[in-house]
Amino acid sequence: MVWHLILHYQIATGFEDDGGKGGPKNRIIKWVNGKINPWNKEIKNLGNDWNHGDILACLVNSLAPGLVPDFAEMTPENARDNIDRAMEMAKLWMDIPRVLEPEDMMDPNVDELSMMTYLSYFPNAKVKDGAPCVNPGRVIARGPGITGVGLKLGKPAEFEIDASKAGENGRDKIKVEVMGPEGPVKVDLTSNGDLTYKGAYYPEDDGEYHVKITLLNCPVPKSPFKIGIYGAVKTDV
Repeated sequence: MVWHLILHYQIATGFEDDGGKGGPKNRIIKWVNGKINPWNKEIKNLGNDWNHGDILACLVNSLAPGLVPDFAEMTPENARDNIDRAMEMAKLWMDIPRVLEPEDMMDPNVDELSMMTYLSYFPNAKVKDGAPCVNPGRVIARGPGITGVGLKLGKPAEFEIDASKAGENGRDKIKVEVMGPEGPVKVDLTSNGDLTYKGAYYPEDDGEYHVKITLLNCPVPKSPFKIGIYGAVKTDV
């Protein structure tokens, strides 16, 4: 009875009201998807979608970038370690209690009430001072390779990235990927040693280019940048 009261209160205060459509379970799923969708992840249930640990790690990292930055590389073979590490980081730096064990979350038939209770702590959680986090929202990307002004096919599309205000824990953790009309495009990126970077990519084909910039797997503002390059000189999309 006590757990039901705690769960009801935390869902009422932490998750957006859906007007009675689907109940608390759907409200939690909708909230989680809102946090993990930017990383092309999605859940449909509170059961086997959580078995491998990558979803929990992604959720933790979305709320506190840098706590579990390698969530995208997690494999099912390491499910228990994945879940345990995500739970421990959430407990250590966000005061989210471990109300269930990794083995519970690994179970395809995990108790949904336990999952709902655990996840209900997340929306109102606060990250503690001193947490090994970064702030991708304070990264600035600029230059022709970002704005698209004056770009020419066959010439370097140069850009600069300033992550000096994003946190020391993000040092050399900037990643730039460019997808062109025909697939991945070569990118050169050099650190200036002061949390700023210079880089360039090399457009060769007419069409749209997507420039994705992340800090510890978290997208920086406005990333991915969409740029259309047609003929000799680029025009913005």
